[in-house]
This record gives sequence, C-alpha cells and structure tokens, in this order.
Amino acid sequence: MDTIAQDVRYAVRTLLKQRGFTLVSVLCLALGIGVNTVIFSCLNAILLRPFPYTHPGALVVLTEGAGRESPRGGSALSYPDYVDYAASARSFTSVGAYASRTFTLAGSAEAERVEGARVSASMFPTLGLVPARGRGFEPADDRPGVAGVALISDGLWERRFSRDPQIVGRSIEVDGNPTTIIGVMPPDVRFPGRADLWLTHGRNPVDERDNHYLQGIARLAPGVSMERARAEVGTIGRALAARYPATNEGWAPRLTTLRDSEVGEVRPVLLIMQAAVSFVLLIACANVANLLMARGASRHREIAIRTTLGAGRRRILRQLLTESLLIAIAAAAVGVLLASWGLDVVVAMLPSSLPSWMQFTIDGRVLVFTLVMAVATGLVFGLAPALQASRPDLTDALKDGSRGAGTSRSGQRLRNALVVAEVALSLVLLIGASLMMKSFLRLQSVDPGFDYRRSLAMQLSFVGTAYDATEARWSALDRVVTEVSALPGVTGAGAVSLTPLTTPNAITGFYLDGEPLTAGRAHDAEVRAITAEYFRSLGISLLRGRTFTRPEMTDSAPVVVVNQTLAARHWPNGDAVGKRIRWGIATDDPLLTIVGVVSDVKQRQLGAPVPAQMWVPYTVYPYRTMTLMVAASGDPAALAAPVRAVVRRVAPTVPLYGVETMRGIYARSVWQPRLYGALFTSFAVIALLLAAAGVYSVIAYSVTQRLHEIGVRMALGAKRADVFRLVVQGGARLALIGVVLGTLGALAATRVLTTLLYGVSPTDPSVFVAMGAVLLGTALVASYVPARRAASLDPVKALRND
Repeated sequence: MDTIAQDVRYAVRTLLKQRGFTLVSVLCLALGIGVNTVIFSCLNAILLRPFPYTHPGALVVLTEGAGRESPRGGSALSYPDYVDYAASARSFTSVGAYASRTFTLAGSAEAERVEGARVSASMFPTLGLVPARGRGFEPADDRPGVAGVALISDGLWERRFSRDPQIVGRSIEVDGNPTTIIGVMPPDVRFPGRADLWLTHGRNPVDERDNHYLQGIARLAPGVSMERARAEVGTIGRALAARYPATNEGWAPRLTTLRDSEVGEVRPVLLIMQAAVSFVLLIACANVANLLMARGASRHREIAIRTTLGAGRRRILRQLLTESLLIAIAAAAVGVLLASWGLDVVVAMLPSSLPSWMQFTIDGRVLVFTLVMAVATGLVFGLAPALQASRPDLTDALKDGSRGAGTSRSGQRLRNALVVAEVALSLVLLIGASLMMKSFLRLQSVDPGFDYRRSLAMQLSFVGTAYDATEARWSALDRVVTEVSALPGVTGAGAVSLTPLTTPNAITGFYLDGEPLTAGRAHDAEVRAITAEYFRSLGISLLRGRTFTRPEMTDSAPVVVVNQTLAARHWPNGDAVGKRIRWGIATDDPLLTIVGVVSDVKQRQLGAPVPAQMWVPYTVYPYRTMTLMVAASGDPAALAAPVRAVVRRVAPTVPLYGVETMRGIYARSVWQPRLYGALFTSFAVIALLLAAAGVYSVIAYSVTQRLHEIGVRMALGAKRADVFRLVVQGGARLALIGVVLGTLGALAATRVLTTLLYGVSPTDPSVFVAMGAVLLGTALVASYVPARRAASLDPVKALRND
C-alpha cells in the first residue's frame, strides 16, 4: 500500500510539472468520456431504469393487429375481446386495460383540461400499484350506470387541491359529470404517459368488437414464458375469429414485453449512438496514447537511470500506468461536468409528452459506468506507451544528446498507426452525421399538403349535458368558427376532429358501391370530421369536384371528400367524383357520394407514405373534442387571445386548451430526426477536432525528432518549399490511408442507419466523397504549422544543437 501511495504522489508531482501535457490529455479524454456519459444517461433512462411497478419484468402488453396491410397498423384491443382474453387466458395472473384520454376537470376552480385515462378496475392491481391515500378501483366501480369515481395523481392533488387532507370523498366535475375522488396515487405514478386523472372504463353501447381502442397489460403467471403465453393467446384469438368472423377475421393477438412496447423502436437508435460515441472515445484514447509515447520518448533518460539504479520493469510499468489512470480519473471528473451540461441540452430537445418514468439524470449507475470507463480508458491508452517506455536502451539512453528510444522505428510506426485509426474512425462518424443531416433536410422539404406556417391550432371540448345533443355541439362550433373568421388578421377558420401531424388516428373500413359486403375484406382509410371551411383555412388544394356546402353540414348529408391516394387506388385516373362508397356490411347502411378530391395530407408523420383518407361533415361524426384551425395573415400566435375571447363569449363552459401554432406542431413532429442529426453532428465535429489534433501532434513530434535530418537536407541544398512539401506529404499520406480505411468501414457501418434515413441512401456517394475531402483538407491544415516550422529552420542551428 505504501508503494502505491508513493507511486500516486510521484505521478501527481510529475503531471503537475508538465501542466500543458496534462491539460491537453485531460481535455481530450474528457470530451470522449463526456459524450459517452451523455448517451449512457439516455440509455439508462430509457432501457435500464426499472419501471415504477411491482416486478415489472413480468408485465406484458396485449394488443390486436390487423393481419392484412392496413393503416390501422394493429395496436389496440376492443373491449369485448379484452374481456374474453382476461377470462380465458391461464398464462396471466391478471389482465388490465386502459385508453388514454383528456378530461375537463371543473369544480371550485376554473375548468382545466387534464391528461388521464379510462382504466379497468384490474389495471392498477395488475401493475402492482396502490393509492397512497384512499382506495383503488373495485370491480363494482367498473360497471355501467354506477356513480362516477376517480383517482388523481399526487401532482394534481398538489396543483389543483393544495394537498387538501380531506381530498378523499370530495366531489368534482369531470366532463360535466359529478365524480367522487376515492384516492390519490403515489408521487411517481403517472401511468400512462403523464396521466393525472383516472376514471373507470364502464361498459357502454359503443363497445363493439370492431371498435379497437384499448391497450391491454397482463402479468405473467410464475414460471410462464413469453412463448407459452403467446401460444395461448394465439389460440384464444383464433377461437374469437371463428366465433365472430364479421369483426375478428383478419385480427390476431400480439404479445410483447412492456419494455419493448414502450421503447422498442428507440433501442436500436440508442445502441447505434452508444457505438458512435465509443468511436469518439477511441479517437481520444489514440490521441492521448500518442502524447504519452512522445512524452515517454522525452523521459527515456530518466527511466534508464531508474533502471540502472535497480528499478524493475514491473515497478516502472506500474508507475507509468498510475500516471495514465490519474489522467483518466481527472478526465472523468471533467467529463461528468461536461455531460451534465450536454444532458441538459439533449433534454431541452425532447418533447414534453415523454412518459414521466423517463428521468434523464446522472445517477449512481451512470457514475459507476463513468468510473469503470475511466479506469478501462486509462489502461487502454496507457498500456502501449508504458510497455514501450519501460524497455529503454540503456547504452543509447545514457549518452549525452541521445534522442533515445522514442525515435525508434517501431515507436514511429505505432504513432502513425494510431493517427490512421483516428482518421478512419472520424470519417465513419462524419459520413454517418452527414447522412443523418441530409435525411433531416430532405424530410423538412417534404410538402405536408397544407400551409402550416400561418396557422394556429387549439382544441375545444364540448363536455357536459348541455352538449349531449349533436345539434347543440354543431350550433356552438358553427358560431365559434363564424365569429373567429370575422376577426381582424384571420384569413380563414375551420375545425377538424384530429389535428394534422399528431399521433392519434381514426380508421374506418369501407366498400365500393357494388362490391360484395364480405366481413374482413373492407378497404381502410383514415377518416376525419370537419367543418365546411376547413380545407380553405389550411390551404389544402381541391383537385376535383367541390368541398361541403353549409346545408350538407347541418343535415348530416351522405357526402364525403377523399384524398388523391384513395381516388387513384380505386378509380382510373383518380376520377372519383360522383362515385359512391358504403360504411359497414349491412345493406341498409347509407351510401356516401364522393363530391370532391383533395391533395394528400400528412396526418401523422412527414416521412410516412400517405394512406387513403376521407373527410365527412361534422354532424356525421359529431365528436365532443374538435381542433379549431385558424389561418392568419400575420403571426398566428397573436390570434390566441382574441380567439380565446370569442370562445368564452360564445361557449363559456367549453374548455379551450392545447393552443399551439402549426409551425410548432410541425417542428415537434420531426423532433426525432432533428435530435439524431444534431447528436451525430456533434459527435462528428468532436471526432474531427480530435483527429486534427492527432495529425498535428504526430507531425509536430516527427519534425522535432528530425531536426538533424532536415538540417542536413537544407545544408545539402534542399529548398524551404521542398522541406515544407516533405512534411505536408507525411501528414497527407497518413490521412489518405485513414480515409481509405474509413471509407471501407463506413460502407459497412452506415447500413445500420437505413431505418433512420429518409430519401437518402446509406451509401450516398456524394456524402462519402465530400466527407473524405473534408477530412483530407483538415489533415493538410493540421500539417501546415509543423511544416512551416520545419521550412523556416536555420540549418546551422539545427546541426549545432543536435
């Protein structure tokens, strides 16, 4: 122990004497460790941190999916199917179901819209959650017709009710209905997502087997594997399809782990990013290893003397590795500080709608990871220089004026190899970052099918008994749209059931007029209810026919407008105007006449193909929640206050919430490619700077070691330009080898980015050529300073000082 303490003290003194070397080494490693800590913190928050539920590893997600190609995509259960799975499956100890909702909460304070969910009484017991106050839901609470009861979150209890100790039993109004609070959930419970309010589901008349809107969560019984559970629910699903072919044919159950359901799509991206930042750390290690080798060459005399005085190679090796570990630990401390700042930047780019259990912090697991990484890094970059420096040539090292072991051919080859590796790894990152940014720019150039730059979106919720009748909802909505349209600065206003470029979706099945009404063979289309002015307010182009008239809005006319994709798919040349379609398989279901064809609209994702779409008059689907879309001649955000005033005057009990410009919604819809592009670009820039520093350090050290040779060349007649070219060619040669190897590596590595790219090939030749040129140019610039120093050398002084 005393020997180790002695090594540490000596290492500290040595590093403090060479502050420049120590500072550069620590900063290089801190950059590599810092970016690794940032990405591992994200990976920890999303993939490693346990869910706030009891034994979360036993929880699985149960959904149903459409077997045929469909815009449904298959991600939800119908209520009757949920009941059948829960009653029949023996692989589960319990099964719960939920549907995310927003509720209008009223009472003693001003009405507000809160996130929440309708859940089965078994949902929280399945998760292993119990209220911190009061009681949970019971089966009796989950029957139709019973008095409304609710659970609230700890946050809502504090924000809305000031932690009233008498909260249990208090009556509130939810969506216009009297509801009793029966319990408060623990502080860390916001399931699903960021829910604050939970109501029981309760069976209602719309719960038909073809109405898929529930998410199921089940708890595996002890000893039951996923394979066994999948086989059992598959058997149940086939039995339901045979029993109810009209609604269940073509649908099959899907069972996934809770973790895969929540973050399955993000896991590959995180692993790719962790690999990318590992490249950055390797480049930093190569840089510091080069610095240590150069430093070891300058210490060959010191090490030779210690060897002569009796120090064994193991003792010298341990001393040198101690210095490397101290550098790595200091770099880890600085890296954690950089990571805390970098993590704040990443979190600021994330949407606020992420689940509450995703806590992006530098916790104990992250600190342990950083410490282990620092120790491993110290050994990686310190071992080779230590092995080389601990084998001095005593005869050469003790001679006056000797340049020592550091100038050996093997040492120079190793330093050159490290620089080549730095350049190659940097090129892989540069190409990856360029592909991601090019993909993001391509995505931003996609036409969403409407004008999002001058539009304002806000949601209206027609809750309460006053709006139970369709006529009451339509009257209020029509008055709001009419009065908002007359406001100064408004160029158009309309309403739609679902906001464009948001996740929620509504799918309907339809048959062409004359097609056999065969169950499970309907065509699928996204459907939205709108007011007559909606298309004009958003600038959606009318390609054929017309839009809805006001009389058609009031009498629920059997008319429909379809998009270009639907028209082209079913009629030659997209000539769909005047054609008829039917919803449902009953012969008395009304036929809808297509009166117009509009351009395709990106309803969910900019990068996804546009599916078949249709729009119907509001009174056909009189949703209680509608999005008011307002087009402005100037800044749309400036219209928020006057529009809010109109709503309060026309419909004072209707909550208005979710006020946001469509530009903001557009930006949020591309947050993932923007974030991925920004992160990859930052990694690539750091790698490029480190590679440039590596080229500079090797060339500069080579010039220092070759002063005698350069002096002889100049004495024999070599011109300054010849010397300059000689040095630059050395740097260019290393960079060129690195570029060739990096290109080969990138051809293989960038293929993993295929699923993240839009409109860009992972082997895009223009990107490969451009980034190779950038890296070669950077290497030439890094070689310029040492080359200029060599060219300005006085040969007389060089020969005299050698």
